[in-house]
Amino acid sequence: MDSPSSSRSQVAVNSPIPSVSGVSVIQDINESAPDDANNSIVLRNNSSEPETISDTEEEDDDDDDWKKVFFPHMAPIEKFDDIPVKPKQNFPNRSGPHTYFGLFFSEEILSVIVEQTNLYAAQNKQKNWVDVSVVEIQEFLGILVLMGVHPLPNLDLYWATDPLFCVREIADVMTSKRFKMILRNLHLNDNTKMPQRGEPEFDKLYKIRPLVDFMNTALQNAARNSSSQSIDECMVKFKGRSTLKQYMTNKPVKRGFKIWARCDSNTGYLYEYEIYTGKKDNETEFALGASVIKSGCKALVEEKMDNVHVAFDNFFSSTELMQSLLEQNIYSTATVRSNRTNLPKRLKKQAAKKSKPKLKLSKGQYKWRVNKNVSFFLLDGYYS
Repeated sequence: MDSPSSSRSQVAVNSPIPSVSGVSVIQDINESAPDDANNSIVLRNNSSEPETISDTEEEDDDDDDWKKVFFPHMAPIEKFDDIPVKPKQNFPNRSGPHTYFGLFFSEEILSVIVEQTNLYAAQNKQKNWVDVSVVEIQEFLGILVLMGVHPLPNLDLYWATDPLFCVREIADVMTSKRFKMILRNLHLNDNTKMPQRGEPEFDKLYKIRPLVDFMNTALQNAARNSSSQSIDECMVKFKGRSTLKQYMTNKPVKRGFKIWARCDSNTGYLYEYEIYTGKKDNETEFALGASVIKSGCKALVEEKMDNVHVAFDNFFSSTELMQSLLEQNIYSTATVRSNRTNLPKRLKKQAAKKSKPKLKLSKGQYKWRVNKNVSFFLLDGYYS
């Protein structure tokens, strides 16, 4: 997952300003700014008293909502690194992988898999079926993990008589016939109770919903929220057939399942995820992006954290969204597209002319650059 705060991207950040409301943009006049500062756009909100700058240029008359000010003191970025990601419970030093695996695949979710798998086999009157147990499902999942680490071109090769291919750690635990039978009947939900399309409770993820919910709960229960997080999309490679499969032309993984993820910015620990199921009726891209961010930040709002900072890219961002997060005490950094609403008109004119702007505006601190035919605004803000 690419970090929105990369030096090659433009970033927007919000922060509460006691004396000035809203998200701000002002030109960086800090003498210690990096040499390439003119190639980026920075928006900073600061709790320091802003200093109004006198200017009579006619172009600024169009921006009634954007006054010319700058903040003499910038807050330290390190403020948002005060709280690192930490486990909520500690285990003895000799704890093995099985203990940590149990954090995310608890007895509760394993029991659901056992119950629904046996139910599905009974509903389909599976010949020669023997009910699975929790221990057997644990073995089955362990085999899947090992297969992922040690891939072979054909499933049967794991049980091959040729020692060059056979994996004894798998073959000695479960027979090929039993593995395939469990794989064929593996279920997480009762198909007979699945809401149909058009019904209020219809869910494209119904068949795996219990696992998705259990995993999200387990991920959040295993570690404390850090003060520096990121929300972005990622792709899980999939070449089969599915109505949920997406095509992303500019991604390393072009075909697969799209997932929205909220992670710790420093370690990459996954706090929460949501599988994208497709665009809803009459839903705009802007509405989708804002919805993803608000949903991802819900747990942070409920926890009432201090100094939490979330980064995201220009697919999600807008001044309205950042203001909304700010009102809930969520600081944010994001890239911003030049066609978003409520950006300074003069800034858009400067971008259209492909010239370097030299004005100072009161909704932050900004610079800009043009990448191919797209203008980007780097908005960034902190508090002191």
